[in-house]
Formats: sequence, structure tokens, C-alpha cells
Amino acid sequence: MPAPQAAVLNAAAVAKFQSFRIQLPAVRATASMPSKVSLPKAMVGTPELFRAASTGSQDISKQRQMNDQYAKLFQGLSNGIASGWQLFHSSATLVNVTISAVAATGGSIVCPNLQQIIYLQSSAAGTGQWEAKIRERVAASFWSCWKQMLDSVSVPGLPWYPAFAALPMPVAPPTPNVPMPFVTLNKNALEMAASTLKSTFSISLQGSMDYAAQFSEALAASIDASFQVWMVQTLVTKVLGTGPVPTFAPPYVPVGPVVGGVGNMIPGGFL
Repeated sequence: MPAPQAAVLNAAAVAKFQSFRIQLPAVRATASMPSKVSLPKAMVGTPELFRAASTGSQDISKQRQMNDQYAKLFQGLSNGIASGWQLFHSSATLVNVTISAVAATGGSIVCPNLQQIIYLQSSAAGTGQWEAKIRERVAASFWSCWKQMLDSVSVPGLPWYPAFAALPMPVAPPTPNVPMPFVTLNKNALEMAASTLKSTFSISLQGSMDYAAQFSEALAASIDASFQVWMVQTLVTKVLGTGPVPTFAPPYVPVGPVVGGVGNMIPGGFL
């Protein structure tokens, strides 16, 4: 499965945020305020993320501004996260898998730091100082959770190399593993659960934006939903295994199992 689409992440985050039905506080009139306010033109297609405090022009103006601002944040951050996820697919590898006969065990995932690409590719959220701070903190928080999940990954003795049970040669040639879903690997999936993501985002964003808790929960729910599907549909492939067959001694022992073999993935093996 390819990385989740930005549009899918964005739609899920927006829907969750809308479910909170946040009503903005009334704009407090002051002596310096004009009696009539020229309403900003609503962006075409902007979702209604907030409810106005009243039908007064000042409250409607505030609602439209907040809708536009937060809609851009969700869209931009969804773009960035989808781009980072795609970089994982194209460049991450599973290395140092131990092979004993048919079974593959251990190993670890090597992945480039995704934080910078998420930040750069989320520019649709806005490039002002405030937006840049939000983008930076979300990128760092996502990468922190993703990296901890990756660091917990290992192969739990899966039957990846059936041919290695009995080979008629002293050394097994490089052989790709039997593809299996990512979900079959050992991992701490809780690192990418909505509760963990929400907590990490909230701590990072607290004091930097209004409605940080609701914003964090919406973004976290969106990522978690995609991650659950992704684990099941993404295949671990192209882990080339090889190793010695120490008992091979023709003509008395014409075949034998691989012992102390190793497997390493070619980049692009997470499909």
C-alpha cells in the first residue's frame, strides 16, 4: 500500500474537528470599533470548522477568519505528513535480519529523518511566523512517535525463506523473502495510536494556538485511522536473504539448511 493520501488525512482530521462543534466567543465591541464591519470573503470550499457566536457581522467575520486559518493548517499539515510517509516508502530499509533455515528473526528499520520534509511540504498551512511554528512542532511530534514505533520493530521468526530449509549448495544465493504484511512484525503500535499522538501534539502545541487540544485530537485521529489500514495493507518485501549451509557435504549430505544467514532489504521494499 502506498503512503496515505493527503486528501484522506485532511478529510478525516476536518471531520473530527467539526464534531466538536466549537462555538467562538463573541467579539467584544469597543469604542474604537466601526459600527459596521466589512466581512471577509469566505474561501471557496472552506469547511465550517467553527460556529459564530452570533449573526452579527463582527462574529461572522471572526468565524470566517478562523475557518480559513485552521482549514489551511489541516490541509498543509496533511500534505506534509503524507510526503514524509511517502519518503519512508521510497527509502526505508529493514536490515540485519537473522536467518535460520526458513525462519527470519530480529532486524531493525533504517529510515531517514522525516521531520524536515514534513515541515517543508506543509507550507500550504502558511509561511508566517505563527504557522511556521505550528508546522515545526507538528513535524517534530509526528517524527518522534513514528521513530519510536520504528525502533520497536523486529521480525518474530516468520517463515520468509522456505527454500532455505534444504539447499543443495554451500551458500544460499540472495533470495527475496516471502512478502508479508507489516502488521505481522513485532512492534509497539501504541506509539502511533490516537491517544499517544494526541498527547504528543497537545504538549507541543499548548500555548501556541487556540483550541490546541481539539486540533491535536483531530489530527491524531486522522493519522491513527490511516496507520491502522496501512499496517494491514503494506507488504514487507525485497528482504534479500543469504547465508552458509554448514552441513552441506556431498555426496554424503547433499542438502542442508541455512544457518546464521542474514537478510537486508532493498530500498523500496515496503509496498
